[in-house]
Amino acid sequence: MNKENPIWYILGAGAIGSLWGVSWVKQHAKPVLLLRDEAHIVQYQQAGGISLHEDDGLHFYPLDAGYAGQEIEVSKLLITTKSWQTLDAIRPLGPFLKPDAKILLLQNGMGVADQIVKEFPQQQLYCGITTDGVYRSGRFSITRAGTGKTVIGPYHNCPSDGLQELLTELPGQQLDIETTINILPSLWEKLLINSIINPLTALYDCPNGELIKLKHRQRITRLTEEAAQIATAAGYPTSSQALTEKVLQIADSTATNISSMLADFRAGRSSELNDITGYLCQQANVHDINCPSHQQLLIQLAKPPHAVL
Repeated sequence: MNKENPIWYILGAGAIGSLWGVSWVKQHAKPVLLLRDEAHIVQYQQAGGISLHEDDGLHFYPLDAGYAGQEIEVSKLLITTKSWQTLDAIRPLGPFLKPDAKILLLQNGMGVADQIVKEFPQQQLYCGITTDGVYRSGRFSITRAGTGKTVIGPYHNCPSDGLQELLTELPGQQLDIETTINILPSLWEKLLINSIINPLTALYDCPNGELIKLKHRQRITRLTEEAAQIATAAGYPTSSQALTEKVLQIADSTATNISSMLADFRAGRSSELNDITGYLCQQANVHDINCPSHQQLLIQLAKPPHAVL
């Protein structure tokens, strides 16, 4: 490892983690994908690395790979695992995380960041949101579905004076990355939008664009009314009308996209429901707010959905 310029390790070789890894390679950096175990490294090597489908064709990027059980010194860590996987994935790295390590958490849902702060209080935690369009089209294959923007900022007691230095280390030549000293409003906005689009598309087994149809407007309005009330009570004021407009605009602009929650349901995987809808309902309870529409979604999606359109 280059001691003067330590490499970034990527925990989570899904769509976003792979996209960031490829983007670093395009900038002549050498990130390392952290896979589950040695068997997954063998599978990765047999695949020839990460394959990226773009407008100009298919390209292969043989990123370096390791696994969390190895004795490695980690001073820079990007986490893009599913929220429910995060703590189990990062704990084996605990002995190898430098006390001043930078951790960048980039995933859907909320609540995990607070748990990371509790278990790893010495490290510098940054959180982010992204609207980049990318999805997995195979085990180590991703397809770019559209360009978006990523916003990152310090979380909890992480100092903000290191933001500009952090930005220079990220793949900003390939991805649109911005910084903010207050990331919480952005995290809340993403949470609110995800709490409408993701569960409904999973429930109805439909692409995002289905939700702009008038027959769904009443249910969306009920959900946005509750979500806006919860966010406002938590200190992030918004209105139901503004949130509804944002949800419909995003559903329309990503009409053919399949939400990550729906993709998980279709594949029979665990989803981020508890860290999206569940977290919102927890916050409602903290502020003594009733949210029957979101509670209903939580119950309906606790088992494989059988929706009637």
